[in-house]
Amino acid sequence: GAIASIGHTMRQLLLIVGLGAARAFLKGGGGGATCAADGGSSIYIETIDDSGSVPVRRIQFSGCPNHESYCTGKPGRSCGDEGKTSTLVEGTEQCDEVEVPAYPKFKDSQPDPKELDCTMGTIAYALNGVGFFSGAVSYVRGGDCPQLDVSDPEAEWISFDCCTGHSTGDGLYHYHFPPSCLLAQAEADAPMGTTVANGHSPQIGWAQDGFP
Repeated sequence: GAIASIGHTMRQLLLIVGLGAARAFLKGGGGGATCAADGGSSIYIETIDDSGSVPVRRIQFSGCPNHESYCTGKPGRSCGDEGKTSTLVEGTEQCDEVEVPAYPKFKDSQPDPKELDCTMGTIAYALNGVGFFSGAVSYVRGGDCPQLDVSDPEAEWISFDCCTGHSTGDGLYHYHFPPSCLLAQAEADAPMGTTVANGHSPQIGWAQDGFP
């Protein structure tokens, strides 16, 4: 659901996706608990704070997806063989928050292509609080940064689950590609006439520079 409240200097938009045990959000309070297999431990809260000189969108999240996330394609780790889904969930609650510009603007100069291609880790946040990682699989400063190779049968992509996400070794669930399950949810919830079939795609997240 969505709850909007307007204060003197702060406008809040709270989007809460599944409260699991109905506990309040507590930054750093997840304790590393395993994400619910059915997506029930997903928490996502947006707050638009315009009290400062630069308005920001504050995003709080559990880090768990709002869809199933059974580990896939990691032989030898009880996660199933390539293309096989297991009954294990590797993702864990992160309970964190980030801030992105509320009203983003284009840069005056063109960015260095490597600034975009070689960024490791999270570069955007889905509307369920799951991070998007870039396509870079490694990076040596000043050198090359190889991208994820979907033609390599031994590359990282074989461990993507049925919703095109997977977890790091420390339980951080994330996406590299368009998240199929989240897109299906967004399509189903999209207002009439705004679907992909009509030339539009639903919003699924925010980039770190604040653009949708």
